[in-house]
Amino acid sequence: MRADANPAFTLRQFVEESFAAYCQQMEDRYNGDTPWPEVEDPLTAGRSSGY
Repeated sequence: MRADANPAFTLRQFVEESFAAYCQQMEDRYNGDTPWPEVEDPLTAGRSSGY
């Protein structure tokens, strides 16, 4: 199995794809296959300045 894995695949890619798949499942289950509404004030990327 290790030989089949893409060495360029990152943890970030894994998390993003997993989160997107989970959100899709939640839309399908709880929002009638309708996408969630867009967020008016999105979160900023990166660590907060408090660390």
